[in-house]
Amino acid sequence: MKGDPDGATLERIDELARTAARDDSDENLGALWRAVLALEQWWFAMRWESDAPKHVIGAHEGRGYLFGFTCSGRANEFAVTHDLTDDEGHTLVLSMTPDAVIDAAAAWAADGIYAITFDHDLTGFHQPVANLEAFRARIRAE
Repeated sequence: MKGDPDGATLERIDELARTAARDDSDENLGALWRAVLALEQWWFAMRWESDAPKHVIGAHEGRGYLFGFTCSGRANEFAVTHDLTDDEGHTLVLSMTPDAVIDAAAAWAADGIYAITFDHDLTGFHQPVANLEAFRARIRAE
């Protein structure tokens, strides 16, 4: 799908996520987020609610999490696995540029979203939405 990264990019991000999970040093987290921010699109599994698409939101320790993905296939697989299909088995997946997501982060935080968790059923790395702007600014300043 347009905007999807190639397999080598996904493998690199997965490895960076596993490395950061073992050692969350600034160096490892910075490498992971540089790679994630370099993606053309971030993907979100959606669900229909009152005839309008809504982001799928999960909860952990009483905090809201958006489910984001590094490619459309992973978002689609999550939707199928978690029974987010319509009556005909179709899924709804939204892509947004990282900048658009970060620009929306303050509004999502105001709506009770704490973080975005990426590739939930695979690596599950996450970032509080309140930190996204600072990460973008820091990485772009490098």
